[in-house]
Amino acid sequence: MRILEQKFLNNRADGIATSPRGLLDPAVRTELIKKCKLDGIYHLYEGVRQDRDAWYARVRGILERRDATAGAFPPPDLEYLCTLVDGICGPGLPMHVFLHQYNMLNLAGLSRAYDDDTVFVGEASLPADWYLERGHIELCIKIGRNEEHSWGGSYLLWCRRSANDPWQWRYAAHADEEASEVYDTLEEYLTFYAHFNEQDEGDIRRELRHLGVQSAT
Repeated sequence: MRILEQKFLNNRADGIATSPRGLLDPAVRTELIKKCKLDGIYHLYEGVRQDRDAWYARVRGILERRDATAGAFPPPDLEYLCTLVDGICGPGLPMHVFLHQYNMLNLAGLSRAYDDDTVFVGEASLPADWYLERGHIELCIKIGRNEEHSWGGSYLLWCRRSANDPWQWRYAAHADEEASEVYDTLEEYLTFYAHFNEQDEGDIRRELRHLGVQSAT
């Protein structure tokens, strides 16, 4: 109770509750939960809607200026995801955040004007060699970036797998020289992305030896 009093009552509650006994009042608890965000819900930052809408509008504008043929942007599954979170970042140790983590989604970063690094039209301009045996990729849109380098990240592809396959939005990643498989749905891509660039014990031991920690055998 002493910790609770120091952390919330004195520092955060701003007079909502003046003593631990005050928390027994349902109205006080409701107000405290709302003010201190204790409802177990991740609250998006204040400008997320403006950033999200600005990104949508900018990408649509780029597609229109380049006479790009594609389905409605954003696709429904990505649009829904953007109402839940403002960003997704994959696994990795803290020291590898910038070199080994590629954002799956970063609305705050994407809202900035990276025109030439956001939309790629035509297979000749694609940033990676994603493999579709008898398919074709018309364009791709970067939806998450490598924070350290200008290359690499997560991409939304307007493509089809064969001449008889319908065109649709699909998802893929590009890590430096390595291109991922192309995934038909956002759910499939997120399943892959959950372990993308994940380090196992052997990777960590090799990294420690490289840093001169000789006991890492």
